[in-house]
Amino acid sequence: LGTPFRPPDLSQGGFRLIGGRLLPGDRSPAALLMYEDDLGRRLALYLTRSTGGGQEEDLAFAEEPGRQAFWWVEGDLGCALVGVLPRDTLRRLAIAAYHDLTEAWPQRPGGREKGARRSPGAPPISEPQGPG
Repeated sequence: LGTPFRPPDLSQGGFRLIGGRLLPGDRSPAALLMYEDDLGRRLALYLTRSTGGGQEEDLAFAEEPGRQAFWWVEGDLGCALVGVLPRDTLRRLAIAAYHDLTEAWPQRPGGREKGARRSPGAPPISEPQGPG
């Protein structure tokens, strides 16, 4: 991938890493990490180089029959967490994965230093805040 990373720890959500693979991607290699919980439910975390030219994308949701995903782009790295879970649960796990991945990078993908601000108008990915 051209960026060192540590697999996110999703154990607080009940999921443990069970394996991973390096895959060929459209433009560069991609990583696929598999997680499983005690009920046998599985999640896949897919990481690849983004073709968006370093533009950040906030957490986005996509759904098709039988699967759903939260995805985001940070610098030139695109990530997607895919699984069949309640949307709130999958979102919390995606946020945990995002924070684990970005905190582990000594320098953010796309050349930004750790702690550098995101693009104007792009707030960091976080849990929604309650009123006041």
